[in-house]
Amino acid sequence: MSGCTARPHRHSGSDDGVDPEVGDITYYAPWGNLAVFYREFGYASGLVKLGHIESGTERLEDLDGETTVSIELADGPPS
Repeated sequence: MSGCTARPHRHSGSDDGVDPEVGDITYYAPWGNLAVFYREFGYASGLVKLGHIESGTERLEDLDGETTVSIELADGPPS
């Protein structure tokens, strides 16, 4: 699942890419896309990890076709 960001994101000090895990929220710098990984993928150059979904990734596996999702910041770290 991926989508374009409103404007290009500039990053510095990041690795050349990452090997994402299921649940990782990433930015693909070459295209300006935001991506959420719901299955194994492998290393990708230009991929920047922004965060990780802690639970519920199994719900993403059943999505079919184009889907709109909302991502919201949690109130704080789990206790």
